[in-house]
Amino acid sequence: LALGHQRPSRVLADQWVGEEVDEALDDLTAAELEHREHLGYPPFSTMLRIVVRGAQERSTESFIEHIADRMNDALQQQVGVRMLGPSAAPISKLRGKYRFHCILQTETAEPLNRLIVRTVAEIKTPKDIQYVIDIDPMETL
Repeated sequence: LALGHQRPSRVLADQWVGEEVDEALDDLTAAELEHREHLGYPPFSTMLRIVVRGAQERSTESFIEHIADRMNDALQQQVGVRMLGPSAAPISKLRGKYRFHCILQTETAEPLNRLIVRTVAEIKTPKDIQYVIDIDPMETL
C-alpha cells in the first residue's frame, strides 16, 4: 500500500544505466563548464546578485538604483568588475512584491567582498523594502 492510500498501487521506474550514462554526464558537464568559462560564470568567476523587493514598485526600483549608484561610484576604482542592471527581475512580481535585481561579476571574490561590505554599511534600507545578497547564485529568477 502506498502512503496515505487505502488501495494497492504500483510504481513504475525507468532506469538507464551503464557506461552511456557516465559518458553522457561527462559530456554534459564538459559542455556546461566550457559554456560557463566562455561567459565568465562561476566557477570561473565570482558573481553577486542583489534582489530588492517591496510593495511599492517605484520606491523599490529607486532603492535598487540607489544601491547601484553607490556601487558604481566605488567600481570606478576597481578593475575587472562588471555590473549588469539594475533591472526588473525576470519574475518581476512575486507574492505581491515588486522585484528588481543587479548582478556583479568579477574574476576574484575580493573586490566584491570589499564593495558589498562598504555599500551595505552606507545604505539605509526603507522599512517597507527588503533585499537579499546572493553570492554565486544558483538561479537568477
